[in-house]
Amino acid sequence: MRRLPVIRLTYARLALLVFGIWTGVFLFGFALSAFAAEARSTGLGPVADAEELYRQARLRDAERGLSEYLLEKPGADQDPEKRAAYFVLVRYRALFAGLESATGAAGFYLAPREFQGLLTRSPDTAQLRLLYKFALRSTGDASPLPPQELGAEATLALARLRQDQGETEIALKLYRHGLELLRRSESAASKKQLALARAGMLDALVELGWYVEFVETMSSPGFSAIADEFHTYIYRLKTGRYLAMIPPLVRHESGKYETRWVLAGLSAGACWLVFLLHMGRARHWPGHVFVLAVFALALGALSAYGTIVALLITEEYLPFSKLEPTFTNELIHMVFGVGLREELLKLLLFIPLTPFLMRKNNATVLTVAALVGLGFAIEENILYYADYGGGVIIARFLTANFLHMSLTGFAGYYLVAALRRGGESWSDFAAQFGLVILLHGAYDFLLGGQVENGGFLAMLVHIWLSYQFLSLFARLDSGGARRLPMTYVFVGSMALLAGIGYLMLLPELGVAEAIRSSIVELLGVATITVVFFVSFREPIG
Repeated sequence: MRRLPVIRLTYARLALLVFGIWTGVFLFGFALSAFAAEARSTGLGPVADAEELYRQARLRDAERGLSEYLLEKPGADQDPEKRAAYFVLVRYRALFAGLESATGAAGFYLAPREFQGLLTRSPDTAQLRLLYKFALRSTGDASPLPPQELGAEATLALARLRQDQGETEIALKLYRHGLELLRRSESAASKKQLALARAGMLDALVELGWYVEFVETMSSPGFSAIADEFHTYIYRLKTGRYLAMIPPLVRHESGKYETRWVLAGLSAGACWLVFLLHMGRARHWPGHVFVLAVFALALGALSAYGTIVALLITEEYLPFSKLEPTFTNELIHMVFGVGLREELLKLLLFIPLTPFLMRKNNATVLTVAALVGLGFAIEENILYYADYGGGVIIARFLTANFLHMSLTGFAGYYLVAALRRGGESWSDFAAQFGLVILLHGAYDFLLGGQVENGGFLAMLVHIWLSYQFLSLFARLDSGGARRLPMTYVFVGSMALLAGIGYLMLLPELGVAEAIRSSIVELLGVATITVVFFVSFREPIG
């Protein structure tokens, strides 16, 4: 094997490394911003593009895209897609009309007169104006049902609007009313709207938690045929068909993936992976250990889905999330619900690897166990990004990956030690695994807002855990001086990690806000860096 040249560790080299990485990040970010300005399409059509922009609260861009689409090809306004676009335009205009963000330069693209003028081009002008007028009323000042002259399509648009406003019971009544109107029509367009109305009803029933009625509705003619993966897995869960629930659940969760969020999760995971493999001296591993490492990542990712299944089933019998959010209840939920469930599932998925680790050195065991935690974190992060958007990137880039690596690393390491030695080692494993569960639950609990300065205390838990994990690695590392210092790899990985976070936030927040958010991330990086330096103590010239 070719030997690497020895890299002398100096502050100047570290500063140059960080400067080089961030120079590349800013140059790439500039190119990314220019590209994003030109390519905003989801590839699903102008209406889908606009809905995605509305979800990001980019009102001007969304309305501009819709208005340009509606103004092209005069005389084509009878096209079903264009007719639907008018209702989307009115629905979101009404949804954001009362918000402060909808005024001024950052607000709507169309002035009120231009908006009303655009509606005159539609064959549904009267319906659109009536919908807009009724939608602007407060739900407390208006009857849940619209005027009789409001048609089925406008009624369904109003139902979606009320659902977006959190008025789910009113939305359900509107969906039912719209469904009744549609049953009187047999046109092809009405069949499509019929499916949308039924899907809306099912969504509303789930949101309200009316599962008995949901199951009855799903059993009704016409509903099971239009049910998507989400409705299907909820139906099978509520009817006790747990194994049959898993395939549609996995398809539903994986169907949320977007390229940018997958890239965010994988790239952040890659930074931690490089650091972890170098710390475990993977360069000297035989080939079969690399195969174990790949399986460890895959099993960790699989355990993320296992926790979702376990969560859904246990909530049927032990509904922790429905307890009154008192101090005690939240603590019990986080420790015996979240902490126990996630750590147990990760450990169970690590167990198939233990026969192949019995004769490996302790540093390799700790590395492979930590890789299971990293695989879990990568998959969980992607699902979080898909559900909550870029707002959670900063926190999860730093804490989630390292937290799960550390916790599963500890649990797996002590499990293999117990399997090797037996006897009292099982007591050590039980104590350490109990501590892992407690630390996980305490960390989540402190972030939940039940404790004053909980965020600071959670960071102290994270710092202590990081120190214990890195110190254990340092004690187990018996390979002597490294040709490529750990500090060099760690600083480079952290700089790149922070840069990736900036790049992921850039399209959503713009340069100034992305930099501001990245500064928060850099403070977290600095904290972990201090812990690393204290743990490894590599000499720096």
